[in-house]
Amino acid sequence: MLGQLNFKNLSDYKIPLIALLGLFIVSVSSYMFAQYKEYVFRYSYYLLEIFLIFFLCLEKIKSKKELLKIIGYINWFFIANLVVGIFEILFGVHLKLSSANIYITTTIKYQPTGFFYNTNDYALFIAVYYPIIMYYIRNTLKGWRLHSVYGVFTLTSLFVVISSYSRLGMLSLGINVLMTVYQF
Repeated sequence: MLGQLNFKNLSDYKIPLIALLGLFIVSVSSYMFAQYKEYVFRYSYYLLEIFLIFFLCLEKIKSKKELLKIIGYINWFFIANLVVGIFEILFGVHLKLSSANIYITTTIKYQPTGFFYNTNDYALFIAVYYPIIMYYIRNTLKGWRLHSVYGVFTLTSLFVVISSYSRLGMLSLGINVLMTVYQF
C-alpha cells in the first residue's frame, strides 16, 4: 500500500497529519497512567481508524467534485441524526439500543443519543462532522440559502449537543462554530 501512496499530496496536509499522529501517541502513552486499560485501547483504535480513513481519502479522492459527493452522503446521515436527536429531546422516546433505555437518571429521558449508544458519542459525532457539513454547505449553496441553512444547522447542532450535557461535545462544537463563523 505504501508503495502506491502518493507522498507528494501529503505535504498539503502536514498539520492535520501531525495533529492526528500526536493524538495517537498521547493516547497510547496514556496507557501507563490509565486506571481502566481497555478504554485506552478502544480510543487509540478510534484514532488509528481516523488516521487510516484520512490516508484512504487522500489517496482515493482526487477532485473537489468527488469530495463534495461523498460529503453529500455524510450530510444525509448527519441530518438523520439531528432529526432523531430532536425527536428524543422533545418526546423522550429513544431507539431500542440507546443507553437511555438502560441507565435510569433524572435527565437521561430527554438527552439525545441519535443512532449512538450514549450521549457523549452522539455529541462528539455532531461536533466532529459539523465543520465537514459546513464545508459542504458553503460549497453547494449561495446567497440567502447559504446563510439560512448555515443558521439552521448551527442552531440545531448547538441545541442537541447542549441537551446531551456532554462537556467535551459542547467545547468541541463551540470551537468549530467559532471557526466556521469566521469563515462565513
